Amino acid sequence: MPLQEAVFTLDISKFWYLNFVYNFLQKYIDMERFHFCNMDTDSMYLAIAGSKFEGYQQGLKYVIKDQQFNDQHYKEWLPWNDCTVAEYKKLMGLTTESQDESIVCLAPKCYNLYN
Repeated sequence: MPLQEAVFTLDISKFWYLNFVYNFLQKYIDMERFHFCNMDTDSMYLAIAGSKFEGYQQGLKYVIKDQQFNDQHYKEWLPWNDCTVAEYKKLMGLTTESQDESIVCLAPKCYNLYN
């Protein structure tokens, strides 16, 4: 049974990643200003070309491709200001864990952010 649970967990995590990427990110974000650096079963590290001066507070403001799609579907996928704890912790929520100018990714769980 533990082996089946492990296989299920890995498969379902891949499904939700692909669902998030194809049904939301590719419609929502200008993929020319966005790069996947590293992905694992529970995390995704992204390089986003935005404003250097605004820092992480800018969120995805400078890479939104379709503002109408953003307005209609934002709350389905991402947390927003003044949302409840349950809404903030929903499946595939997006948050800023750390931010820097460069990243080196050797393998899952083996990466380094630096200036």
